[in-house]
Amino acid sequence: MNVVGDATKTDIDSCFVQAWALNQQSAVFAAIPYAAADQSVATACVAALDAGGVVDARISSGIVVEGADLTVRFLEQAMEYFQKALYSYYGQYLLARRGYATWARVTNYYASFFSIHSLLCLQGRTVTRLRRGNGSELQCYVIPHDLAAHRYIVCSRGARGRDHAVAWNRYYEIYDRYTSPRAEYELVHKIAHVTDPKDESNYRNEINYVPFGGFKEFNDADARTALLEAYRGAVESKPPGIGVDECVATLHALGTDPAFHYFARVALRLLLASEIMKAFVGVNAAFALEWNARAPIWREFGASAFNDPPANFIETLPTLLT
Repeated sequence: MNVVGDATKTDIDSCFVQAWALNQQSAVFAAIPYAAADQSVATACVAALDAGGVVDARISSGIVVEGADLTVRFLEQAMEYFQKALYSYYGQYLLARRGYATWARVTNYYASFFSIHSLLCLQGRTVTRLRRGNGSELQCYVIPHDLAAHRYIVCSRGARGRDHAVAWNRYYEIYDRYTSPRAEYELVHKIAHVTDPKDESNYRNEINYVPFGGFKEFNDADARTALLEAYRGAVESKPPGIGVDECVATLHALGTDPAFHYFARVALRLLLASEIMKAFVGVNAAFALEWNARAPIWREFGASAFNDPPANFIETLPTLLT
């Protein structure tokens, strides 16, 4: 990856909220020489900026960088965030089934937060911190100036703020313009379906940080029972072994259930991310090898949280995702 030069305001304005369609994503990610390297987008950007002698002040206005290797890092990072989201989703399931209502919801929130980062990376975007060799630390946007040409803009202006709030706002700004492979997925990325882009983050803050806002189940057996019954009713509303079409339709219906809607949202985002990445599996042989190597691990790890064989439709999720 190389530094091309300084970005103009017109450059940034032209691509700041652009959403790339699935066929465009597939065409771009089909052509990259995918190879896992456990390297983040931020690390790759810092290396290029430091090598190019770019000072922090220039990053504020925006720096154009170019290279297919950065596109590879975006796809690898999307996989990493997807895996973190899936791990957290398994965790919330274990907690919820035991009545640990607050921590199940907090853990579910992190599954949701990781899933939106995965989806942003699949658009060639991220909100990240650049920790530079000069000791500075900058919160930045990395945005695709031209995804097909592997040309990106690294910009710190406007990226300051609470990490979670910035990420949620960016997610809805981009995916509100995205056409999903299934209409049901719009529930979890179109702004019309939420009262506030940060509603999930706000809810997490309320139950986790506000005094007396959460953890009531610790001293209240009725609170534990209420979650258990509501959660069990939702996950057992369909039997195991249903196909992906019925699973998506069921989750879409549960996405407005007051007791289960946040849990359903995460599952839908996981399915959306996996459907996008599975489109890349069909066109990029190197990425297909990586995906097919990880899929059995994800299913095996899920067996530690779910029954084997699955006891309800949610426990079928690892198979549907992979």
